[in-house]
Amino acid sequence: MAHPNIIVRPATEEDCPQIWRLLKEQEENGPESSRLFLSLEKLKKDGFGTKRFFYILVAEDSSSQDSEKGSALVGYLFYNTIFCTWSGKILLLKDLYVNPAFRMKGIAKKLWNFICKVVLEENFVKIQWTIGKDKKDLLQLSVDSGAVVEDESYCIFRLPKSSILKME
Repeated sequence: MAHPNIIVRPATEEDCPQIWRLLKEQEENGPESSRLFLSLEKLKKDGFGTKRFFYILVAEDSSSQDSEKGSALVGYLFYNTIFCTWSGKILLLKDLYVNPAFRMKGIAKKLWNFICKVVLEENFVKIQWTIGKDKKDLLQLSVDSGAVVEDESYCIFRLPKSSILKME
């Protein structure tokens, strides 16, 4: 059942302390291998500074008002943009999280619908994301939404900063 008091909107810098709270919450509820290395200061600088590296949508519970913080944030969706020389602008979905107490209330769907509107309004050619093969429910949800596995012949690589520093 959809939660009637949830508003999805682009995040502002003022939301950072609550987004940070949700990030820490996700870390605490996630696997041991999930450790948060992003600081609150870096979240503000890289997400809202003069050169933005990512964007955030937030799900706000307008029914829970706090005189100091305003409405409580109960979820987020992080994304950034990339460009493909073959097809054009791509929206890269990086993280979607909803507080466990607010799950199964249509909030992830509201975040998803909002990001789909962004894709259409800003003329992206597609949304791209990755999911671990062990996340069967998310894989099925992706397929049910009409998504397809882009290309199983590619490998995803990461080169951490520590390895770059060792290069000559």
